[in-house]
Amino acid sequence: MARQNPSNSAHGLHPWGPIWVAGGALLWATDALFRSQLVESYSPLWIVFMSHLICLAVALPLTIKSWRKWTQFHWSDWLALVVLSLGGSILAMVLFTYAFAHTSNYTIPILIQKLQPLIAVLLARVILKEKWQKGFGFVLVAALSGAVLISWPNQWQSPSWHSDDFLSLLAAVGAAVFWGGCTVAGRHLIATFGFLEITAARYFLAFLLLVPVVPFFGEWTTLAATPPSDWWNFLLMAWGPGYLALVVYYKGLEGTQASVATLCELAFPVGAVLINWVFLDSPLSLQQILGAVLLVGSVTWLSYHHAWSYKKGLVEVPFE
Repeated sequence: MARQNPSNSAHGLHPWGPIWVAGGALLWATDALFRSQLVESYSPLWIVFMSHLICLAVALPLTIKSWRKWTQFHWSDWLALVVLSLGGSILAMVLFTYAFAHTSNYTIPILIQKLQPLIAVLLARVILKEKWQKGFGFVLVAALSGAVLISWPNQWQSPSWHSDDFLSLLAAVGAAVFWGGCTVAGRHLIATFGFLEITAARYFLAFLLLVPVVPFFGEWTTLAATPPSDWWNFLLMAWGPGYLALVVYYKGLEGTQASVATLCELAFPVGAVLINWVFLDSPLSLQQILGAVLLVGSVTWLSYHHAWSYKKGLVEVPFE
C-alpha cells in the first residue's frame, strides 16, 4: 500500500485531537479502581491476559473485517504494531509491575515514568521528523514539572535509595521506553489505518503473543478458580480504562502530533491522583495541587495553541 500524505479531514491533524488524547489518558486513570481489587489475588501476567481475552470479543471481528489491510502492511507497519502489542500491552506493564513490587520507595518507579514524554518527543523528532511548535519547549518543561510534583507525594523530601533499587530502576526505565515508543508507533500507523482498526489489531496480536506464555507459567488453572465478583472487576477494567480508553486515545492521535500527544497523556497522573483522593482516601498535598495546576494549565494551553495553529494553517502534517 502506497503511503500518502493524509489530508486534514482524514488522517491529518485536527484541532480537537489533543482533547481526545487527554480524554483517553483520563480513562486510563480509572484503572486503579479495578486493578486494586485484583492485584492481591492474581499475578500481573494473568491480569494482562484476562484483559486481552475479554476485549477479544470486539478485537477479533474488527481484525477479521480489516484483514485485507494487514496483508498490505510494510515492514515498518508490522514493527510499529509489535511495539504496540508486545511492548505497550505486555512488556511495559510487566516491567512497571516488577519495578513497583521490588522498589524500596514507590515514588521512584512512578517518577521514572515521567521520562515517557522525553522519550516520545525524541523518537518523534528522529523517526517521524516532526517539527516542534513555537513555545513547545517551555510547555514541555512546565508539563513535566507538574507531572513530577503530582507523583512526588512526600512534600519536598528526596526519595531514599538502597542497593536493591537498581533492578527496579532499570525495569521502570524499560517501561517508560516502551510506553514512550508506543506514542510514536501509534502515530505512525494512524497515518494510514483507522483508530478502531489499530486498537483491535493491538489487542488481537497481544492476545496471540500471550496465549503460549500463560500456560508456560502455569496460569491456566486460575481461570476456573476466578469468582464472579472478580469477573466484574476484570470486565470493567478491560472495557473502561482498557479498550475504550485506547479507542478514545487513538481517535485523538489520528489528528495530533506524537510530540503533542505525549504531553496530553500527562492528564493521566492528574486523573489518577484525583481518583485516589476521592475513592481511595489519598488526599492531595499542596505540592501535588501545584503540580496539577501546572500540568492542566500546560495541556489546556497546548490544546488551544494546537487548535489555533491548525486554523491558521501553521501546523504541517509530518508524513510523506
